[in-house]
Amino acid sequence: MRKTHFSQLKEWKRLARKINILAERKDYRGMATAHYEAAEFLEARGDEADGVRDAGYRTMLRLRLRDLRIMRKFDPLLKLKILTAGDSCLECKKFDSVTLSIQEARSLKVLPSKECTGKHGCRCVYAPQFEPRHLGEWTDAIHGLAKDRPGRY
Repeated sequence: MRKTHFSQLKEWKRLARKINILAERKDYRGMATAHYEAAEFLEARGDEADGVRDAGYRTMLRLRLRDLRIMRKFDPLLKLKILTAGDSCLECKKFDSVTLSIQEARSLKVLPSKECTGKHGCRCVYAPQFEPRHLGEWTDAIHGLAKDRPGRY
């Protein structure tokens, strides 16, 4: 069943409103997903969607770079392993279990994959590879939380 022009306009407004609300909340993952959803909507209509899809990619790239900055503060020498979802596209599966330094991940910008063909964009993540030297830091952090919030842990 083909949607009427009015229902298409209504759907486009819903997607634009959703993106604006997510932007106000600084929910970058949600924004990226909404951009990919908008791109899919445009493609279903036969319209050009590369700009919208690229906006989703750029939003995810910002999020991944922010994640790397946070991890670098924890430990600049931290190694990262790329994890992919079981139903990831073939382009993303190429990177599954690849281990990189934070500097390599930042300079190569492996994630998100620009060539990802997933419906909602690249869902791959960097998983920190903790070493025994991190154990004391994590233990201290957990005990610090437990002292601040007794009875919650």
